[in-house]
Amino acid sequence: MACPLVSAAPAAVNDLYPTDFYGVAEGHGTITGYVFDRKQIGNYVNGRHSGEIAITSHIGALRMSRCFSLAGWKVAPVMVISGAEAELSGRSVPHGIATHASGYADLRIGGTIGLIDEPRERNFLAINVATVWPTGQYEKSALLNIGENRRRQALTLGWVKGFGKDLTLELSPEWAWYQSNTEAFPGNVKFDQRPTQLLTGYLSYRFSSAITGFVGAQITEGGETALNGISQNNPIHCRRAYLGGSYIASKTHAFNLRFAKDESVRSGLKLEQELSARWLVQF
Repeated sequence: MACPLVSAAPAAVNDLYPTDFYGVAEGHGTITGYVFDRKQIGNYVNGRHSGEIAITSHIGALRMSRCFSLAGWKVAPVMVISGAEAELSGRSVPHGIATHASGYADLRIGGTIGLIDEPRERNFLAINVATVWPTGQYEKSALLNIGENRRRQALTLGWVKGFGKDLTLELSPEWAWYQSNTEAFPGNVKFDQRPTQLLTGYLSYRFSSAITGFVGAQITEGGETALNGISQNNPIHCRRAYLGGSYIASKTHAFNLRFAKDESVRSGLKLEQELSARWLVQF
């Protein structure tokens, strides 16, 4: 069982919501709070449910960003701090191991550069670079960890396009790559993972000036792992669905509620259900 299979971290480096790539005016910033209630089941091998484990996790995160001008470009540095509590259960869990983990998760630092910024037409294009640093809670003797004890990097492109007054399409491909974890499992097993490729999309409809509903999907490919150089032949091949809505309380406050579920996964853990809420404040 590879260590990311029992991690509280999501598959994507950037867990995207609708409006994440909307342009923010220069000199303004955002503070966003997230809470996630998540249940994952597994383990899946070649698309089949092999073994019986489950991870229930509760995650909180705070994202901070501010937009300014640099050499004529709109630039927004981003920092995300988070923490989690997770519980491992199931008949396939080895007897005698720790089944509970809590603490700080890995720190994410990055930035977004705006390439197209046309708010009147709801037409935006931006690129985000992010690095996740191994600062989170990690015990090499445990199967369940909040941190991953490795660095992750990602390059994400965000495109937003409005159609008419109320319909908006958002597409965001992501390329992520990973450093080694040289202390995976007891015995200092070296854990490697091949790059992943993701595509996240949302289609939103504005019912009123305050209420918007959305549906979305995410496709994940790649991510095959190796233990001490031996390939595990376990690419992810995940298909995820989203459903949710947002409420704009004022010009500077917005609330999102989102439900997520994996429709299929070839390897690793399957997201059986996730309910998340986001509160965004612009200043």
